[in-house]
Amino acid sequence: MLNNKQKVRRQTTQQIAHKFHYFEQLTESEAEKVVGGLVTEAEAIFTQFKRQLILGNFEFEISATALEFIE
Repeated sequence: MLNNKQKVRRQTTQQIAHKFHYFEQLTESEAEKVVGGLVTEAEAIFTQFKRQLILGNFEFEISATALEFIE
């Protein structure tokens, strides 16, 4: 049985594969929208990662250093 993280990863992978399957058939404007959607998804994942890093069981110094590296 898949845990929640695995389900989200699989769903995201399927969405990306589906989007790229039709990518070559899109107009330039449509392609820009698809890429924009992927960037938005990536930004959301990155933001969630930063939140988990801040709220995680890390010492404050480690979190601050990691955030400086990420940003």
